[in-house]
Amino acid sequence: MIGKITPDRIGIVTTDNAVTIGSTGIVGVTSIQKWIPSDVLEVWWDGKNGTIEYNDGKPMVGITSLPSIYNQAKIDWQYVWDKFPENATSEKRCYKLLRSLRDQKLRMSDWTQFNDSPLTDAKKDEWKIYRQALRDITSSQPTPNIELSNITWPTEPS
Repeated sequence: MIGKITPDRIGIVTTDNAVTIGSTGIVGVTSIQKWIPSDVLEVWWDGKNGTIEYNDGKPMVGITSLPSIYNQAKIDWQYVWDKFPENATSEKRCYKLLRSLRDQKLRMSDWTQFNDSPLTDAKKDEWKIYRQALRDITSSQPTPNIELSNITWPTEPS
C-alpha cells in the first residue's frame, strides 16, 4: 500500500527512469522500460487530467483519463520504495532526488543558452541567473526532506 502518498498523481520520465507518485519521486526505476511504449518521453497525471509527451516528433497529447498501462508505474514505484526503505528517507536519497529534479530543470532550459536561441541578450542573462541558482540549490537550501517541500526553487524567467 502506498500509504500517505497521493496515488492519483503520477509522473513518468523515461530518460531518467523516474517515477513520481504523489510528491515523491524515485530515480532508477528501470522496469519502466519493459512496459512503457518506446515513443513515450513523459507522462504526467494529476488525478483528473494529464499529458503524454512523445520523443518521436508527435505532438504532446492532453488526456482526461489515465490509460491503464500507466497504472504499472504505481506497482513499480512501490516495489522500488519497499526494496530500499532505509534509503528512501535518508539524507543521501533526498539529495539525489533534489539533484535529479534540478538537473531536469537545467536540461529543460538548455536551449536558452544556445547561440541560435531567439532570446535577447538581456533575457539570456536572466536565464543564466536562474540556471546558476539551480546549480547552487544543493548548497543554498536546507537539507531536503523526501518530499522536497522545504526547498524554495528559483523562479523561471518569463
